[in-house]
Parts: sequence; C-alpha cells; structure tokens
Amino acid sequence: MRFSERASLTNPTKQTLPRPVDVIVTVLLPWLIFSLIVSLLVFAYEDYGPIVWALVVVCLLLSLLFVTTGVAVKRPLQVALGLLVLTSVGVSIPVGFCIESEFMVDFWRVDNGASYKQVSASDPAVARSDAAVLEFVAGTSVDAKSSVGYMKRGTVYCVAPVVGAAASDAGPGYWAAGTDCCEQRGGFSCGDVKDPHALTGVAIPDEEGHFATAVRAAVSTHGLTEPSGKIIFLDWTASGPKYKEGLWTNAALFVMVSSTVHFGISACGGIFAARAKL
Repeated sequence: MRFSERASLTNPTKQTLPRPVDVIVTVLLPWLIFSLIVSLLVFAYEDYGPIVWALVVVCLLLSLLFVTTGVAVKRPLQVALGLLVLTSVGVSIPVGFCIESEFMVDFWRVDNGASYKQVSASDPAVARSDAAVLEFVAGTSVDAKSSVGYMKRGTVYCVAPVVGAAASDAGPGYWAAGTDCCEQRGGFSCGDVKDPHALTGVAIPDEEGHFATAVRAAVSTHGLTEPSGKIIFLDWTASGPKYKEGLWTNAALFVMVSSTVHFGISACGGIFAARAKL
C-alpha cells in the first residue's frame, strides 16, 4: 500500500475537503443570480415582465435541483449552494422592486409621457393633462412667497403657483410641488426653484390628493384665484432630460451597491459552508 493510500485511511477527512473550484462556485453563483435578477427587475421589468418572472422560476428550480441532488449524492456543500441560491432569489425580488419603485417608475412615466415646449402659465392645464414634461416660456417662475405646506402623517406637502411674466385673471393651473421642502407659509425650496434659469416641470401624480389639499390652503391663505379646472403638479427642474438621467443613474447606483453588499454576504456564506465541511 502506498503512503498516500495509508494517509487517506488514517486521515479520512482529507478526501472530503472541498475543492477550491467548488468554493468559488458556491460564492459566485448566488451572487451572480442575485445581481442578474435585481438588474432585470429594475431595468427590464417594465417591458419584459413575463420573461423576468420566467427567469426567476428557472433560478428557483435550479436551487431546488442543487439541494435534492446534493442530498442524494451526500454532498453537503452542494446542498449549501442550493440554499444560498434560493436565499439570493428570495432577497433579490424585494430589493429589485424597491429600487424599481423608487426610481424607475418615475423614469418610465417621464420617458413614455408627452412632452410640451413653450408652455404659458396661463394655458389651461386640461390641455396638457397627458403631460410628463412641460417646458415653459421665458419669464415663467414659481411664486415661492405664495407657497403653503400641508402636513399629513409626518410629511409636509408643499405647493407654490407657477406664474407667467404677464398677470392672468384665471386661477393658476400649474403648481410646483414637493415634500418636506417648505415651511407652513413660504420658504419654498423644492426642486430647482432657486435656479433663475429653471423653466421645466416634471409632472407629479397626486393619487392621494394631498397636494390638492395644499392648493386649497394656499388659495385661502394668500387670497389667490381658485383654479377652475384641472391642476398639474410639477417637480420644478432646470432640465427635463437631466432629471430623467438622474433617476436612471440613481437606480444603477443602488443596484451596484446592493450587488456589492450581497457579494460580501455570499462570500461569507460560501467560505463558512466550506470551512464547516457542510
């Protein structure tokens, strides 16, 4: 009997140590799957939702395959790999949707919505009801002195009327808006309102009606003419394209951060599984 064979008999654990390639796969595969699913949920879900979900199902089946085959052939490290993949899929879904809802919902809304140029503050807002981006004529500004902040459940909903160079008898139909960026009266600093060259507004949905409530308070407080028709709320910005690019950039940044954090966790999990001789 050769020395190596005698050593294997006297030290049976020597043959059970995981190969470096197995450890690398255990670390990298869950991380790659997490990063892929998060990226697809953030950047591709809007147009390719069914395909993204199909990929998620494939990854879930792959994790179950690793677990069942690992148990069958008594390879605990393969079982650990399956569990890490399963965990990565489960975590990637809420992380991806969180980033998507925070940034990309607005990105797609702006990207797919209508854009109008040379808009006058006196134009009826109902004629721009489908607007995503409005670029106003020179001389348009936000009347920050006529702003009001309406607090609801700890959030201050701020509005200020958009006014033109010429006075208008009609009530303002366009209002700059934002949250937690004003005082109860005045002090409006939402978006790029302090930039004298800012003439663009990105439409903000008011599904819960809090901005509309703030408008009624502003009309009553400052003696403004009450808007007679539709009101469009705007995130006041110096550039519509830069606003949209900023949403995409922030989404990409959060994807990279989440991927980096997950790599550290995946590395710790894979190395721990190998050292524990799972």
